[in-house]
Amino acid sequence: EVKLSSTRQATAAMFFYAVANVVLDLKLKQYNRFVLMFGYSIFIFTTACIGRYILQPLLKLPGSTTIPLGSDLGWMAFLGVLFALADVFYVGAYTDGGNLITVTAISLLFPVFSNLIQNVWVRNLPNGWQVLGYTLGVLAMLAVGYGSSIKK
Repeated sequence: EVKLSSTRQATAAMFFYAVANVVLDLKLKQYNRFVLMFGYSIFIFTTACIGRYILQPLLKLPGSTTIPLGSDLGWMAFLGVLFALADVFYVGAYTDGGNLITVTAISLLFPVFSNLIQNVWVRNLPNGWQVLGYTLGVLAMLAVGYGSSIKK
């Protein structure tokens, strides 16, 4: 059984997302967002099939191999819609004139949005440390954006 720590997997994901951002910014932003999404979705589907039918059994990866049913199928569909909508706007940020620094600086707010949404979902008020984190996240995004706008 192959098991990578969640920290290593998240770090690998961030690396691949960083490379994807550079490719979008330097090589593909002249194309329509939906053309790009269609193209890379073919590769995502292929990778998912290879993973599900070849790698999962070969490597004995953890987790259920059954397709979710009932309400879990609905949540999976909702997740698909969320990822699709996120990509419409994320890829569109590049194809509509954004650049690497602007788009990735805004992504610094990812943990802020995630934590706020989770707190709303479970009906919790954020604590002082979380509010401080939200504030620092916004300040970091503004600092990177401002620093990128200064001409050398």
